[in-house]
Amino acid sequence: MALRQKAFKYKLKPTKKQAEQISRTFGCTRFVFNRFLARRGDSYKADGKSLTYNATSAELTGVKAAEETKWLRDVDKFALQNSLKDLDRAFTNFFRDAKKPEEQRKFFYPRFKSKHNPDHSYRTNLTNGNIAVEGNRIKLPKLGWVKFVNSRDPSGKIISVTVARDGRGKYSISVLCETEVTPYSVNTKAVGIDLGLKTFYVLSEAEPLENPRYYRSALKRLKKAQRTLSRRKKGSARRQKAKTKLAGIHARVANLRKDFLHKSSTNLVRQFGFIGVEDLKITNMVKNHRLAQGVMDVGWGEFVRQLEYKSLWYGRTFQKVGAWFPSSQMCHDCGHKNPAVKDLSVRHWVCPNCGESHDRDLNAALNIRDEALRIVAAGLSETLNAHGDRVRRLSNGAAVVELGIPSLQ
Repeated sequence: MALRQKAFKYKLKPTKKQAEQISRTFGCTRFVFNRFLARRGDSYKADGKSLTYNATSAELTGVKAAEETKWLRDVDKFALQNSLKDLDRAFTNFFRDAKKPEEQRKFFYPRFKSKHNPDHSYRTNLTNGNIAVEGNRIKLPKLGWVKFVNSRDPSGKIISVTVARDGRGKYSISVLCETEVTPYSVNTKAVGIDLGLKTFYVLSEAEPLENPRYYRSALKRLKKAQRTLSRRKKGSARRQKAKTKLAGIHARVANLRKDFLHKSSTNLVRQFGFIGVEDLKITNMVKNHRLAQGVMDVGWGEFVRQLEYKSLWYGRTFQKVGAWFPSSQMCHDCGHKNPAVKDLSVRHWVCPNCGESHDRDLNAALNIRDEALRIVAAGLSETLNAHGDRVRRLSNGAAVVELGIPSLQ
């Protein structure tokens, strides 16, 4: 057994008074985030140095003591501190990514939070018994005992709780616990996964899985709800009703997709002891306007993330294969690379070298499985760059480029 951090999410049912206190906390955390985002920006412009988390935390104490902002004392102090930590993490990510080319960046300069954003949340930490769970009630700082729908008891030691409200006005809590996870029994079966749009994935060892296309299925209802919202007068009750209805459709699509991804990833981790998957460059793919909607709908990034952490939890081996590895173009039987298969319209092809007939996706899945096994066997993170050179990533982080070495010929 190993200790892992696991979150348990529940529907929260606050009273009217508790809901008002939650709304105040959302407003205060947003105020703290925006105030110190501006302070850190001004400090950098003036001195060329940004404020640290400790400096902003010390300054927050003075802000809470000031008469004009004494209302900050009425909400959970841990929520305010965590807002500062989130801001500090945002700056850390920004400065780290600023050294990379713009097309490779994932994090940009932090933006101010708006009260008009439909989704709000704050996080509080466990200390001195300020958080506890009894049946269908949870004790939270400044809120007291709040009812929630206890679908399953949270197991392990509670670390923190996140309180959230979505665009529908529905409340939820996510209880983060440190709990023991029992690995699955030893399994030597290996699988390669070729992700796609028409078919969600094709496996080297099992049946493919169709893409449910939840967003596309709801597109007609979404368009109708959006048109209704655009006709409503700003500030009216009917506009708020239309806004809630639109948010409800989006929430249903997100929940269906999340359920599908969790069930699919868990099923694979249970079935196979070794999982190889292609490291897709999703950020680049969504720049293609013909693919963008389908790529965002399918949820590849979240699926691979789930596969990775579940493999770690349950004692499986997980390995990504570089995006430049020619999994579709290479014949699985003889290793010959056929450039003609680069065209996405080619779904079946015959190898000009050995004459073997291939299904494009199944051939790719087999190649991904074998390449992932080879990488793990070599003890290296090895892939191909854009020029077809083999790049070896050593354990110390150094990269060795072996020019002109073909990939698995």
